[in-house]
Amino acid sequence: RGSMLRGVAVGGSVKRQADDGRELAYSSEARITWNNCKCKQSWGGCNNSCCNPDGDLNEWCMVEDANCEDSDWGFCKPPGSDPQTCQDSPPRWIDAEQDTCATYGMLGYCTKDGDYGSGWHKSWGTFSDYANQGHSATSACCACGGGLDIASKCRDKDWVDSDGDTCATYSEASWCDHLGSYGFGWHEEWGTFANMSNKGMTAPDACCACGGGDYSTNPTRPQ
Repeated sequence: RGSMLRGVAVGGSVKRQADDGRELAYSSEARITWNNCKCKQSWGGCNNSCCNPDGDLNEWCMVEDANCEDSDWGFCKPPGSDPQTCQDSPPRWIDAEQDTCATYGMLGYCTKDGDYGSGWHKSWGTFSDYANQGHSATSACCACGGGLDIASKCRDKDWVDSDGDTCATYSEASWCDHLGSYGFGWHEEWGTFANMSNKGMTAPDACCACGGGDYSTNPTRPQ
């Protein structure tokens, strides 16, 4: 397989600049990509495995084994990430300072209960001060108690793709998002979901994590 283009510009934020020490300490830990491939500790100008030198939606790394990733780079998987039983919504939301849900989770800005995390500074104000697209982190981000709960509302169809990969793999490797778009783990060199179709279906048809599957009701926001 091969990832979506790195591309939406994300500027530095006041919050991030104020917390550089914490971010560097965090980034020194061993990291892997969404495809569970080990990141190189040092590459280019990055000495902390995962960096964001060109202002992408998420940190990324050069990998130690290109055969594992099927590419020489991949987006970094946040530590402690669970399979996509919850989806950030709006997908790929950013706050008013262009910080992503991944940033809120990785740097401890919030807790899964929707409270302020150890990485948040009182001097920054409240989550609502950084609201964007009608949402703050607590309504948009799974890491902060928001997002859409898809686990109890949807059942994957009996399906594997033409390579034998299951809906669970699409979810765990973040190959898709709940609107049927490509996720952080998908590489553009792999082609399209249609290239991997089987039984007349693609992942966005068959898999809950990709916007398909069989829903008993519409997805809801966690209570």
